[in-house]
Amino acid sequence: MKQKKEKTTLQVYKKWKRISLGLRAGTILTPVIPMVVITAINWSDWFNTAGVSLPIGFTALLASTIGAIIGILKSDTVLKKKDMVLLCLGFVFIVLGLVNLWLASLIAQVGWIFFWTGLSCVGSYIEFTIEEKAVKPRVAEYKELVETYALDPKSAAKKQRKEKAKQEAEQKAQQEVEDKEKFGGLI
Repeated sequence: MKQKKEKTTLQVYKKWKRISLGLRAGTILTPVIPMVVITAINWSDWFNTAGVSLPIGFTALLASTIGAIIGILKSDTVLKKKDMVLLCLGFVFIVLGLVNLWLASLIAQVGWIFFWTGLSCVGSYIEFTIEEKAVKPRVAEYKELVETYALDPKSAAKKQRKEKAKQEAEQKAQQEVEDKEKFGGLI
């Protein structure tokens, strides 16, 4: 029976760093997914039969998606409680979507756009929270281990530079002591 090969600290660090980057990218990309799907579904209505002007559905889709992405990008500077911004933005879009669904069938498309954009904002919030609360601390922990024990070439080079500088400082201090003894404290 094969024994499972245990991963090195550097491999685990790189794995957590990839997970962190994936979640960060997912936080931004999640609101774009409903836009792509809704555009693909309504392509013929919005572009083939619409003529010169774009219909209100596509305009609302663009506005809600751009608003969601801006909210995600600015979520840590708009309010000090950055965890709540995405969640609040998501619920605003969900409520707007549901209200529009109940107003009229003509506005139903806009309602579904806002609803799905709101759900995508909530999804971004979940991804952001997982990355901030679970993945970032692991990345920091393993990064510290990698740097402390010089497990990657960059950390090894940094450690080597520190040791060289320490040796040079010790040699300089030793030279100063020898010079002091040699000249009888005149220096």
